[in-house]
Amino acid sequence: MLDDFFYPNDNVKVWSGNFILLAFSGFLTFAMVYGLLTANTMNLTADEDYTFGQAALYMSTFAIGPFLIGSFNAFLIDRYKRKSVCQLALLLLIVTTFLLLYVTTPSGIMILRLAQGIFFSLVIMAGGNTLAIDVTPSHKRTHANVSYAWSIRFGSLLGLMFSAFFYGTIRYEHLIYILCGLGLLGLILMLPVKVKFHAPLNPPIFSLDRFLLLSTLRLAANLLLIGMILGFLIGHNFDYTFFLLIAVGFVLAIIFNRLKLNDISIITGTETGYAVLILGLVLSALSTGIVSYYIGSVITGIGMGITLSRYLLAFIGKAQHCERGTAGNTYMITMELGVLLGFLCENIWLSSASNLDYIVSFVICIFSVILFEINNIKSRNSK
Repeated sequence: MLDDFFYPNDNVKVWSGNFILLAFSGFLTFAMVYGLLTANTMNLTADEDYTFGQAALYMSTFAIGPFLIGSFNAFLIDRYKRKSVCQLALLLLIVTTFLLLYVTTPSGIMILRLAQGIFFSLVIMAGGNTLAIDVTPSHKRTHANVSYAWSIRFGSLLGLMFSAFFYGTIRYEHLIYILCGLGLLGLILMLPVKVKFHAPLNPPIFSLDRFLLLSTLRLAANLLLIGMILGFLIGHNFDYTFFLLIAVGFVLAIIFNRLKLNDISIITGTETGYAVLILGLVLSALSTGIVSYYIGSVITGIGMGITLSRYLLAFIGKAQHCERGTAGNTYMITMELGVLLGFLCENIWLSSASNLDYIVSFVICIFSVILFEINNIKSRNSK
């Protein structure tokens, strides 16, 4: 529920010391994961003689992991300390990232990426969707969800920028060492976080709690398409300038959300985000010069940022009080699945030398808008 608005005169800060540590840890974790996605794909194609389609397929095995471990989520954080689950999962994520230096066979890469998907999903479930909420006052938790989501998005862009900038400039091994160092720093930042004791609830071993919120599945279908657009663009642009421009767009999206979009409905805000995203994709597809490329990329970032933030609010709005963590986890793993599906499709079927990626992204975005409006009509008719 969007409960932040019932305490207009409250001065309690979301960005407490504990929350800052968790948000920055999430930022560094996503930087490591997304930096590895592009760096290892490039290494497999340049040095190991795999095609881009093969490399992307092996790397995208990561997306299966969250769905293998998800039904155990509630049991794990109830049986064991949630902070310990998050720390151990992050440590194993770092170890498997390091092991990719020595594993180059298809089966070995897929096994490691599958394991990484499992560990990563535990990190975002126990960290971003549980600990970040635990350290936040109950009436500030929507703000905390949004703030944490922005933190990890910027972390993703940092990782992509870092790999694009340094790949080919420094040795691949050194690049992986640095990415592992980012993850290790994120683990260290988590150590001083203080979390209150939670009495055990004894959930069943298998459940959808902290995994998937069924009432958000229509939203998830739309979000999956938005994630695919981002995945197409990541596969198309191995250019740090592009990711920097998207980050600028995200910053502007935050400003617009604060100044202009804060008081409008979630539906209207989402439609606004879609309109800006479509404009950015069209400008990028028709780009004939550096200036138009820059403008198109920034506008794409603005539209993507507004749309993603509104979808997060929509997911939270579907949750009952005890389902907030489940809604947040559904949002995050759906987004990651969409990104990897888009990344895989781009590398298998499309050429990075053309603007076809933008055209396909435009078509996907139009389809997502149509699906979004159909779902809104169905929701209004069911009331």
